[in-house]
Amino acid sequence: MNWQTPPADPAYQPFLAGLRAVAADPIGQTNERWHPPKSNWSSYDPAEWGMEDVRAAPTPPGTALQLWGMPPGTLTVNEFTVVGLFTELQGAFTRLNAWHAGANFVWSPFNGTWEVAFKRSTSPPPPPPPKRTSIQDLPIVAKEKIAVVERMGVLGEITRAVEQAEIQRIMDEYL
Repeated sequence: MNWQTPPADPAYQPFLAGLRAVAADPIGQTNERWHPPKSNWSSYDPAEWGMEDVRAAPTPPGTALQLWGMPPGTLTVNEFTVVGLFTELQGAFTRLNAWHAGANFVWSPFNGTWEVAFKRSTSPPPPPPPKRTSIQDLPIVAKEKIAVVERMGVLGEITRAVEQAEIQRIMDEYL
C-alpha cells in the first residue's frame, strides 16, 4: 500500500495510538481489543469477559503490525499501511453489524479475529430446589401409585420384594 492521508474519522487517531501501545507492550496488551462502536481500545480480562467466536472472517493486521526479527522479535507499526487497515476494519465492522446488529464485536490486533465480547455473570447460580426426603413430600400422583402397589402386595399379586422395589422406583422418580 502507498502512503495515504489519515482519514478525517475521529476514531482513526485513537486506533493508531492503541496499535502503537500494542506494539510497544504486546505481553501487557494481550487482552486489548479494538471496539469500533465506541472507537476505543479496551482490555477484556478473561476473568470478567467471555469471547464468542462467531466464525466471522478475520481482518488480519497485515503489514500494519509486523513482527521483526527472530522470536521473540519486536512488533512494529508500519504507519503507511495503518490507514488501509483502519478502512478495512470499518468496512468489516459495518458488514458484521448488519449481519448481527447490536452484538458487541471486538477485533484482536494479534490475529485479526472478530469476536463477540460478553460480560461474565458475577451472580452465583440459583440455589437448587429443596430436596424431598419422605413419602409425605411426594405429589399426590406418586402417593396414588404407591397405594396401588401396596394394594397389589396385600392382595398377593406381587411379592414383597417386588412391592418394595416398585415403591423405591416411584420415590426415586418423584423425590
